[in-house]
Amino acid sequence: MEKGWSKLHRELVEKPMWTELTPMQKVLLVTPLTMANYGKKHGENSSARKMRTTHKKLTQYEFLTDESTNKNRLLTIVN
Repeated sequence: MEKGWSKLHRELVEKPMWTELTPMQKVLLVTPLTMANYGKKHGENSSARKMRTTHKKLTQYEFLTDESTNKNRLLTIVN
């Protein structure tokens, strides 16, 4: 893992996006934040179904945008 730090605003814990997520979904929300801009990572242990459900919720809350390309999918964290 790269050195450095990530910053989360305390306001996050009061938002419906946070309060309505399961503990696993919260992990899936925070993990991309800590890995942003550090390239490809391996070792995800979550099931594909959990990932799809979390992806759907985070997109609905406009935390992520989703762009499909001819080779892959680009997820962007929205500030």
